Amino acid sequence: MPKRTLRRAIEGYRRDEARARVGRWRGEASAESEQEVLSGYAWLARDEGLERLAEAEEEGSLGADEARAMRAQLADLHAERVLGQTRAAWRALPARVLERDGHRVPCGDLVEAVAAPDARANRSLRAAGVRALEQVAADVAPRIRDRQAQASAARAAVLGAAVPDAGSPVALAHAWLAASDDLAQEALARGASCEGLPHPERWEQLAALLSFTGLRGRFGERDRARRVGALFGALGLGRELSFVRIEPPHPSVGGRARLAVLDPTRDVRVSPSRRELGLASELALTEGVGRALGQLLAPAALPFVQRVPVVDHGPRALAALIMQVPFDPAAQQGGRALARERPHLAAAGVSLLALPMRVAAASVVARAEGTRDATVALAQRATGVPLPPALAQLLLAGEVAPPARFLAGLRSLVFWPRLRDAHDEDWFRNPRAAETLRASLAVAAASDGAADVHLPGLWERALVDDDVPVARARMQELLG
Repeated sequence: MPKRTLRRAIEGYRRDEARARVGRWRGEASAESEQEVLSGYAWLARDEGLERLAEAEEEGSLGADEARAMRAQLADLHAERVLGQTRAAWRALPARVLERDGHRVPCGDLVEAVAAPDARANRSLRAAGVRALEQVAADVAPRIRDRQAQASAARAAVLGAAVPDAGSPVALAHAWLAASDDLAQEALARGASCEGLPHPERWEQLAALLSFTGLRGRFGERDRARRVGALFGALGLGRELSFVRIEPPHPSVGGRARLAVLDPTRDVRVSPSRRELGLASELALTEGVGRALGQLLAPAALPFVQRVPVVDHGPRALAALIMQVPFDPAAQQGGRALARERPHLAAAGVSLLALPMRVAAASVVARAEGTRDATVALAQRATGVPLPPALAQLLLAGEVAPPARFLAGLRSLVFWPRLRDAHDEDWFRNPRAAETLRASLAVAAASDGAADVHLPGLWERALVDDDVPVARARMQELLG
């Protein structure tokens, strides 16, 4: 039957790709690349896969939600045929050797050297490093932008073009950028003051500030997994947490954690970034573990293509909610020392929550507008600092799943006060709140996570422009 053939093939591909990803994290020489895994399922990324889906739909053997999820899987595979080489090049970027004042330095080492707060000590060496990184951005950005455009076209050919409406990610992204411009700058200014640094005026100064070295003692690498696990354990998710495993760090230049879903019911792996960024690394691992738990909380009775969707809207919303916990006033208990640290923690937290969300929003708008000038202007607006055109394009074109990342952040800011009203101000320590979140994730997965994540009894509609002020008020509450 076409349905059974498709189900088995998609599940087989996703499992094989997850195993290969874990192998690459571990540095196994035998680990396959994305393209090598896809070659074993090549028919899924060609017309044959779509023909099998059409046959299954004609037979009436697929429910509407499963059919949409299956089409999304096939669209993603069509895009992967285009993106595979780009992913390999991006993964190899940290090891790429660059010239800096006559010395050959790996790109990853240069990023660390330029972004370090104490890099000011040798200004000429730092300036040379900045020039080298901007040069490699100029080389890489056009290729990534072109591949992204081709991949988007491949997806659209399978899915069909959607007509934006008032509540579309593009309209919401525009509204969020406008609402959060001043708040983001205020958070950076406070953060710079707490760190004893000048307000950032260039991208490398911004990178140095976001290290927030003044908080490294509290958010060091040691015991990080335990601290992150405690956030979710307080909600009564200890059983599911036992199925999340931390893998060796990945070497990509990005700071986010990566996921591999080996079994959506009992085995999800998380690989943190090799880069140590203090509080930013803590938040990245929290996001990764939150997304992993969101996968494990999806109803086991659902078809595989819905339990492991192309875009995990529900798990991302869960992760974004818990990422706020360390900065919420109700979570901060302690004596005078902690009270003195709170303004620093608030400024750092809001900076690190707001910036990725604003970059994702800018990427959503840039992809809709499609011009180079718009991309550069949006990247500069999102970060608050001037950016070379190539670096601006690389920042926004390299953003993975920007609508999902942006909408998850927006939802989490809107959901927080509702959860607080329903379960008290420390709802994140209340197992009853976990039941609300479980129900929400079940609804999101059952409907293919199609951009709307509902909280039964709390939130039963799509996001609209009127929710943006609510989200901003929550971010202002965190900043204090």
